[in-house]
Amino acid sequence: MKKGFTLVEVLAVVVILGLLVAIIAPVVNNLLGDSEDVLYDNQVDGIVKATKKYMVEHSELLPEENGVNSISISELINNGAIDKDKVVNPKTKEEMNGCVVVSYNNDFNQYEYNYTSNQEDCIVGTFSFVGHEQVFIVRASGYYKLETWGAQGGAQGGATYHSITGGYGGYSTGIVYINENTKIYINIGGTDQKICEGSPSGTCYGGYNGGGNSHYQNNEKWGAGGGATHIALKTGLLSTLSNENDISKILIVSGGGGGAYAFDSGSAGGYIGVKGYNREGYTQAMGGTQTNGGTGTYAGIFGSGGNCSSSNCSGGGAGFYGGGGVNATSAAGGSSYIGNPLLMNKSMYCYNCEESGDTTTLTVSTTGTSNLKDTTNCPSGYSENPVSKCAKAGNGYARITYLGDKM
Repeated sequence: MKKGFTLVEVLAVVVILGLLVAIIAPVVNNLLGDSEDVLYDNQVDGIVKATKKYMVEHSELLPEENGVNSISISELINNGAIDKDKVVNPKTKEEMNGCVVVSYNNDFNQYEYNYTSNQEDCIVGTFSFVGHEQVFIVRASGYYKLETWGAQGGAQGGATYHSITGGYGGYSTGIVYINENTKIYINIGGTDQKICEGSPSGTCYGGYNGGGNSHYQNNEKWGAGGGATHIALKTGLLSTLSNENDISKILIVSGGGGGAYAFDSGSAGGYIGVKGYNREGYTQAMGGTQTNGGTGTYAGIFGSGGNCSSSNCSGGGAGFYGGGGVNATSAAGGSSYIGNPLLMNKSMYCYNCEESGDTTTLTVSTTGTSNLKDTTNCPSGYSENPVSKCAKAGNGYARITYLGDKM
């Protein structure tokens, strides 16, 4: 007759097995984790290699020096560069999103490819001032974040008040769904052109895309207005898109700052451009709004700041509606615009705004204009950072970021 295990012996075996599990389980988990990490790294490596091959076939997408571009996973799949079944995350078993960011390394004179799952890093276009319209063709249907900065107004140009700077450009942002192969048109605002005709008196030309001209005398050159930056579904300078049908094609606008005249000038606004300096005994330039150009000696109009035609006059900043140009004091800034109903999660920022409003409440009228007021002001210690989330010094700028095909 065989003798069975005693209770003590069974308990001893259970304890030993428990100890073995406690020792082995972490090792097994680590091995599995390491295996998943290796598989994930191999997955990323395959995506990067597919992107490099894709860029060889589409060299026009390679960024220029100091530039950046990104190729989304969906673009690679849609164009047959990679198999959809091969972009599953081995850790989560879910489909991988994100993109491969392509940049040019100036130090090593070569392109660098880096995968990121963060859609906010998937910038597909950066646009600096070039003095003419730029065209961007959407390569994959989806949601795109648009960001625009208007141009700064011109500084005092003479010997007496050369340290007085023009008003800063505004900042606008929003998200829009755009279909593949759609053309969008980008016009980046330019700052005061520093080109003047006549001596010792004459006209100085405002920045590209609607900056108001200034007028000088005795070689004391007052600042001209900064140009607006806008993105639209139709070609043309902002001032050419004034009828209701064309306005519906405008996606987003950031106004330009007013020109300087011995006093600080008005920066571009969001809902309303910032006023010029209130000099006692003289007309004060007012900022552009969502429906009218800013008043002054020379009123702003749709897409353009007030243009001076008499001596001692600073030009208004461009905008959805431009700021006023004015004699013997500083000009006003133009308004920005986010009134297109297609635009979501939208807001406008500006430097030294007079008014602020609730960015969570936005109503759009039948004409497409927004009643949203300026958002939170920039800090008072703002410096001339090339790109700020409040304002822009110098020429304008724009950025387009792919956020994916789902929100």
